[in-house]
Amino acid sequence: MDSQMVLALSGPDNVGKSTQLRILTRRCLPKAGSAGALHEYDPRWPAIVAGGMATWWFTASSIEELADVLAASYLNRHADIEHRPEPQLLDRGVPMLEACLAATISVREGLTEDDAYREALRLLHRYHSRLQAAERRETPICQARVGHGTG
Repeated sequence: MDSQMVLALSGPDNVGKSTQLRILTRRCLPKAGSAGALHEYDPRWPAIVAGGMATWWFTASSIEELADVLAASYLNRHADIEHRPEPQLLDRGVPMLEACLAATISVREGLTEDDAYREALRLLHRYHSRLQAAERRETPICQARVGHGTG
């Protein structure tokens, strides 16, 4: 649905994205729908959460599995909201998938930022056209960490 508004709020963890989405809904877009958390969009998440998400994310999963679960979650979320008539609010847009995966790869594999990003793109390559289509539907809004600017 090309006319559907999809606002994707992205930014670092713990900067208030979820709170900002609730405020945006209450004050500006009372008829907007929230697409919910990514872990609601892939059947593998309950087992991941039950076993400890941090352990799975940083040690137990392979990087390939992590990329697959994240990409599938993003794509499933977009498929779920595609035919909703109301505006949709997303906690984390598609660019956050690349950023999050690259950051995790950098930490886990000890790669430079550039090498980790290239590896993330390689792992996401099989989803490339679908992720691009999903990202084109999003209007990005970035949430910066307060007090950590350069100016």
